[in-house]
Amino acid sequence: MLHILLLILKIIGIILAVILGIIILLLCIILFVPIRYEISAKCDGTIESLKAKVMALWLLHFIRADVFVKGKLVKWKVRAAWITKSNVVKEKRKEEKNDEKVEEQVVETESPEEAPKVSDEGCEETPKVSDEECEETPRIHEERREETVREDSKELSKESKKPNVFEKIKQKIQSVIEKIKDLIQKKEKLTEFITSEIHVNAFKKAKKELFILLKKLKPKKIYIKLKYGFEDPYTTGQVLALLGMLYPFLGDTTEIIPDFENQVLEGSVYLKGRIRVLHFAVLAWRLFWCKDIRTSYKDIRNFKL
Repeated sequence: MLHILLLILKIIGIILAVILGIIILLLCIILFVPIRYEISAKCDGTIESLKAKVMALWLLHFIRADVFVKGKLVKWKVRAAWITKSNVVKEKRKEEKNDEKVEEQVVETESPEEAPKVSDEGCEETPKVSDEECEETPRIHEERREETVREDSKELSKESKKPNVFEKIKQKIQSVIEKIKDLIQKKEKLTEFITSEIHVNAFKKAKKELFILLKKLKPKKIYIKLKYGFEDPYTTGQVLALLGMLYPFLGDTTEIIPDFENQVLEGSVYLKGRIRVLHFAVLAWRLFWCKDIRTSYKDIRNFKL
């Protein structure tokens, strides 16, 4: 009997060890196997000349995603093992439906619409007015006059109840003063929240970890030669400020020329690299075990102006 129990426990232990090994293997695959990507784009100044291709694959082409852009046309395709999905079939179906709708409209326009026939029997005779209705008409006019008089009296009473011009100005000034006081209180509360030592340390820690992550995510091959410009020079400046923050991570093969006078988009882009989930897991682990970040997160959730 004891041998049977030991054998059952041994089988259960083997099964649990196999399940645990499979879980560890899956975690290692997710964390360490990189997602490879390749991005290439080219534009000669117009949307019609835009051509772009984005490819991403994981685990030896087990999962692959492709996106193609040509002008305003966007096509995508995703494949996971033997299952494939794309938007090409949907576009063909939409075109067929549009063609069917156009054919139906052509058929309807070709078939002449018949004019409605009106028979002599369908003509209605002019209604006759009885003596009783003639007697009721002056009563109706009197009732309408009384209603108009009541409405006029109500409007006069409303106008008399309206406040004077000076009272309106006084109320507006009081409301503006109250809003200013409220804004000053909110500003003081917000500055006190931001300048807190705990929150400042949390921001510094998050910024440091984010820069470490960007260094690890830097593409292996980078080639960017771009000239851009928007209608609004302010938007062009904002994009330039953002690209300036990323410039140390892009390398010396990057050339970006802003145009503050014209709306333009010219150049080519090529990026190739890999992304590991492990880097994001390490970032989340470090941020989670930082006491200042946990405290700041709780304070942000409970913060109210």
